[in-house]
Amino acid sequence: MAIINVEKIENKVKEWIFTVALKKAIIRLAQLIVSWAVANKIVFKAVIFGIPIDLSNVEVMTGALMMLSEILRNWLKIKFPKYFGWL
Repeated sequence: MAIINVEKIENKVKEWIFTVALKKAIIRLAQLIVSWAVANKIVFKAVIFGIPIDLSNVEVMTGALMMLSEILRNWLKIKFPKYFGWL
């Protein structure tokens, strides 16, 4: 009888990597894009659903990137639940 079930621990680690770690990596990527754009004085302008949005403001750009990543995440969960249901 083993005190530590290694297989159970490995499954928990894999679950954590594919849920928490991946979400954190996506958030950090969005922050990197915003930081890089602001540092290089790049101005994005977008029209989303007919609403013009000036993405030169850091908060607006961060919000837009997070909104788009949430839309993509939810679309993947609904469209491909077999592969992305864990998101």
